[in-house]
Amino acid sequence: MVTNDEQRKCEHCGATLGVHYTAVEADEGTHYFCRDCWDAGWRVCYDCGHVHQNHELHSGEGVRVCDECFDNMTESWNRCAQCDEPIDPEDDDHTFETYRGSTYHFCQGCIDDGWSVCYECGHISRYNNEHPTAYGEHICDNCLGELYTRCEDCGEWVLNDDSVYSEEDDAYYCDWCYRHNGHDCVNFVRGYHSSPHCYRDFIKNGSWLYLGVEIEMGGCDYESDVNDASHYIHDNFADKFHMENDCSIDGYGFETISVPMTFTQWQKYREKMADLYDTFASHGMKDDESCGLHIHVSKNYLDSFSWKALQWFMFKNQDTFERIAGRRESFDYARYSPRYTDIDEVKNSSDAFFACYADARYRALNMTNNRTVEFRLFAAQPNVEKFYEKLSIVNYLVRWVKYDKLAVFHLIETPRRAFNTFIEYVSNYDAELAKTLATYNNGGK
Repeated sequence: MVTNDEQRKCEHCGATLGVHYTAVEADEGTHYFCRDCWDAGWRVCYDCGHVHQNHELHSGEGVRVCDECFDNMTESWNRCAQCDEPIDPEDDDHTFETYRGSTYHFCQGCIDDGWSVCYECGHISRYNNEHPTAYGEHICDNCLGELYTRCEDCGEWVLNDDSVYSEEDDAYYCDWCYRHNGHDCVNFVRGYHSSPHCYRDFIKNGSWLYLGVEIEMGGCDYESDVNDASHYIHDNFADKFHMENDCSIDGYGFETISVPMTFTQWQKYREKMADLYDTFASHGMKDDESCGLHIHVSKNYLDSFSWKALQWFMFKNQDTFERIAGRRESFDYARYSPRYTDIDEVKNSSDAFFACYADARYRALNMTNNRTVEFRLFAAQPNVEKFYEKLSIVNYLVRWVKYDKLAVFHLIETPRRAFNTFIEYVSNYDAELAKTLATYNNGGK
């Protein structure tokens, strides 16, 4: 019971509160406002507890704070390269890295207004994508004129060093258009790993997890189907995907390779991914046994020991991961066994992370790339739902290892029981996926 001496007072006007009031939780306790003051816009800073008008407070990390507290809170935040406003870690932070290694951050508002940074020189300006390059970067007009050449056939801008001059036509072409059918660009499928931007822009910032994919599809009966599919994908997905040949794919087909994106960005792209998978199907492209789904993640997101522990974890749970992957181990492209074969070697090895031993690339978890770690175990997925299931599993698996302080210990010491710990972690974010993982772990598919 509240006595007269203890009756609650309005934080702003000091009036004794009746039955109608608003209670606000702050860092150091609860604050109360009468109805009039609350309706007039008076609020309390969550950090210091001082009263301010609502329009004077800032939103940050899910709470409202005053100018001074906001400055203290945002001191370590990234700031937008255009408007210089701090970027809330809970919001989308669009990060760009230039050719010289400089990193620029942009808030969502400036991205929506078309602001970005030139990959070559770092100049910040609005980009309207009037000059699409073959590499997926934003290039300012000055650098475009000095460093790039426009292909006479496909219209894409390529680096001068990547262009080919034809004396017969007195014109410049990209490598693909020059080599095919008398400069007639019949499709937009490049040579295997010939695209200059193939993962070169995977973000180095270790605090962010980026995911990129290689989707292999084949089995077309006619080359014309591949040509038609490549034109549609180029016209509708060129900002996120390019296509390359892969001789391991049966029949006519190609692999579709994405730019790196955060998991949040991938989720927002789901409708477009459904269109991409519909394009595969409508042109007769199949997820046959020769095809796979490779998922790349930021290598710097975990330290080397965590990656080795994760490789050990997959090896010791191979039966479950084979059910998740939709195919059994292959010694040609996705071997589960790591270089080390017992627990002491996992703990003591120092060279496995950058290993270049024979067939190191063809592991279920390939750690030989400079900027990415590649999950090679998955079969090609038949539809967009299965694609996102595999992408989600990789996302949560890597995040679990990073943020659960005991995860690495469990991966090494009790790898079989650790899978249940992983399922518990996933259940906090995606209950349906957790059920699916439990089914895989119990022998189901």
